[in-house]
Amino acid sequence: MNYLKKNILNPQSYEENREKCVNYRLGAISTAFDELDGILNDSALVRDYMECAEPDFNAKKEATQLLRAADAFKPEEARRLAGAFRDIARRLSGLATEIEAVADID
Repeated sequence: MNYLKKNILNPQSYEENREKCVNYRLGAISTAFDELDGILNDSALVRDYMECAEPDFNAKKEATQLLRAADAFKPEEARRLAGAFRDIARRLSGLATEIEAVADID
């Protein structure tokens, strides 16, 4: 997404569209996955945080990106996904703090 956002899309129109998209469940989830651009491993995300099989997760993710609400992530699944993202963010922040603390130590 970074390449697309930086080199192809009009940054101003992207931000305007993004603001509209993050105001509803399917748009917010789709935007999150687009902006993460593969940084998270879906297999590990499903294994560690989601209560479904990986093929089911992938089907829900695709349905979400295609705005097919009937097959997309439901509210409880969206909350579980948000919790997973928060937990991953806490873990990354802790690791970053540890690395930064010893950055100048050989």
